[in-house]
Amino acid sequence: MNSEIQFERTGRAVALMLLLALILPAGCARPMPGAVDVSDDSVALLSKEFESSGGAAVVAVAAPEPDGFATLRGRFVLKGTLAGTLAALSPDKDLEVCGANVIPDESLVVGSDNGIQNMMIYVDTNKFKIPVEDPKWVHQEYLDTMNAVLEGAAAFDQKECRFVSHVFAMRASQTLQILNSDTVGHNANLQQATGETDGPNINSPGGSNMTYEPGGKSIAPFKVGCNFHPWMSAYLHISDHPFFAVSGEDGSFEIKHVPSGVELEFKLWHESASRLSTATINDPAAQFSRGKLNRTFSAGEEVDWIIEIDAAKFSHLFK
Repeated sequence: MNSEIQFERTGRAVALMLLLALILPAGCARPMPGAVDVSDDSVALLSKEFESSGGAAVVAVAAPEPDGFATLRGRFVLKGTLAGTLAALSPDKDLEVCGANVIPDESLVVGSDNGIQNMMIYVDTNKFKIPVEDPKWVHQEYLDTMNAVLEGAAAFDQKECRFVSHVFAMRASQTLQILNSDTVGHNANLQQATGETDGPNINSPGGSNMTYEPGGKSIAPFKVGCNFHPWMSAYLHISDHPFFAVSGEDGSFEIKHVPSGVELEFKLWHESASRLSTATINDPAAQFSRGKLNRTFSAGEEVDWIIEIDAAKFSHLFK
């Protein structure tokens, strides 16, 4: 069951129990039913009776409202020295295609300037849900691409027996083109998108184009594999809003049109970071605690973060 639905039903149940306790006459012992009806009609009826009896109305907490947009840029930088280097992968099938070029181990990719590639940063919506069609929250540039088909250079490609985009992010309302630029067959196993074994597993013959429509967000970035070539791996994150980014070769990222005037909670993610609960950031207005980074932006503000990740977080890769 969806966690938002569970939370909503739990909240209704608690409100219902409180209302029942206030409405039932004192000293009148009545047996409680085995299950509580938490339908909308029941809550509304009891709330009305509560108000008519002189009690206060149950008031919903209003969601915050932004006052504009800001721009967030930054770089993820490795702090310290790694204990070794990662060896290239060794394909053992379809070598006429898969063995044509070196296939790197992308569990950790660090540039010459210590920039960390394939880090992900995204706004977490546990505190409140972002209304993705409200222009106060989502800039028109994002609204124009809400239902876009990610194709061509923006597609998810399989080439030379590796996923070209090792870490990929998209919106739940968009459609993803899955390419196979090889002459041998691949498949994009997306079963972890829903956590069910019967989830999507898209076979793509050599030279083919397939499409994937998520239909909903993922809880966190999930792994994508190829059953034909087990060394192939990637990670995909599906968001219900556009406020996310994946770092490039130099560790840089950018999120345009970030809502301002409201506190946003960001999550940092890397496939190989061991419990990424700490980081160093050059912004005194940002608060980082237990893997969550909180910041309120001003309208029109341009922020440039340097986020340092301790090399010790990746030490397990070299044991």
